[in-house]
Formats: sequence, structure tokens, C-alpha cells
Amino acid sequence: MTELDNINLSLKRKTCKACAIFIEYDMDISEGDILPKETPRTISFCESCTTFMKHYFLIIGIDSTKTTNPDNPYRSGDQWAISMESAKNYFTEEEIERGFIWLSLERAKEMKLPEGKSYENN
Repeated sequence: MTELDNINLSLKRKTCKACAIFIEYDMDISEGDILPKETPRTISFCESCTTFMKHYFLIIGIDSTKTTNPDNPYRSGDQWAISMESAKNYFTEEEIERGFIWLSLERAKEMKLPEGKSYENN
């Protein structure tokens, strides 16, 4: 047995926590005979969301009819950026501190956010 016979490689998919866009794969190298059954997904923010969140409050539209996991809602593709001052009129301090929110398209309509590409379907 060589040194390489006991090394496992696994890929972790890295996606943006806010918009769910694919960022990259991270490679893990470990020693041992057994590969983990599930490789956890590494989550961070993409460059676009990071840039918006430096200056604005980011709103990510979600389609509640297609969402099966509330911790990972179905993103509609709609995004809005509003000033932090405006965000204080609609969202809690905890939500604002996070820098972004997932917002149902129904609530986006109620807030009179500009119509996005998914509005036509709702």
C-alpha cells in the first residue's frame, strides 16, 4: 500500500447564501478508508450580493409555492436593493443586521417593489 492509497478526495459545492448562485467547488483531502456519505455544502456570499450588501439592504424574491425547505427557499430570480433607511420601515432590526432578506413575491407586490421577471407568473 502506498501513501496515496489511503487518501480521499471530496468536493463541496459552494453557493451564495442569499441568491443561491453557484460560486465554486472546494476540494477536501482527507485520510482514511471511508468517504463521508454526504459532503456538506459550504455557504458564503457571491461577489454581487456582497457588493450590494455593503451599500444597501438586499431583497431576494422567493416563490413560496415552489419552496419545500424554508431554510433554503426557491429563489424567483427577482432582486431589489433599497437603502438601509427604507429597510427600517419594513423589516426588523435582526433582519437588517443580516444584510438581506428572502421575500415572497406576494409581499413584494404589497410593498410596491418594481415588477420583476417573476411577477407575470403570480
